[in-house]
Amino acid sequence: MPHAPEPRRRGIADRADTGRAARKAITRTELGAWDPAQRDRDALATVLAQSHDRVPRLVPIRHGRMAHSPWTYYRGGAAVMAADLATRPHSGLEVQLCGDAHILNFGLWATPERSLSFDLRDFDETLPGPFEWDVLRLAASFVVLARDVGVADDEAVEAATTMARTYREAMHRFAGMGELEVWYEQIHIDRFVEFFVAEEREQITREITAEASRRTSRGAARKLVHLVDGRPRIVEAPPFRIRVSDPEE
Repeated sequence: MPHAPEPRRRGIADRADTGRAARKAITRTELGAWDPAQRDRDALATVLAQSHDRVPRLVPIRHGRMAHSPWTYYRGGAAVMAADLATRPHSGLEVQLCGDAHILNFGLWATPERSLSFDLRDFDETLPGPFEWDVLRLAASFVVLARDVGVADDEAVEAATTMARTYREAMHRFAGMGELEVWYEQIHIDRFVEFFVAEEREQITREITAEASRRTSRGAARKLVHLVDGRPRIVEAPPFRIRVSDPEE
């Protein structure tokens, strides 16, 4: 049988042309506009529809947590925002999205080299979609969380704007790099600590290192496992962790 043709590798100039052409579908300014009148599906209906494929006994717990504040609702409402964004024009530049790129879904990873890297760390909602959906969700999360903890709106907007500018500058830099160079790009813990004032850096480094040492497979085992007749068994914590019988499984 004949082999399928190899996909054509696109050069930097070709990809740049595609990006500029995408602005004809929607401008960068228009990406930030939102009119609630455009919503074509009830937000509550979207949340409830997600319950059909969830564990029934856990659904009330999830809804109770979401009802606590606008921020907890935002954290649990990724599908609502995705439904809203789907009603609007988009860039057409599809990527594999995080799907829930809010600010608290970023954190520290232990790399294979045993160093700490700052990056996304939650991909439960991953799906293909326009690249800007992740960026918009992240930017909005700055403002929603700031209001929840009492940070002034102007500071929240400044933080969201800084994030968007930094993203743009990083993408521009990545566009001129090879695939492996991008793959190995990391935000190492040292760069993260630099954002703190000098007198706080040593303490912050100690606290982060101590937390990282706890958040390992061994740390999880100490928390989730106990010995029964000399054999390790997961600790039950209904309704979150329960033992199921063979027929139930």
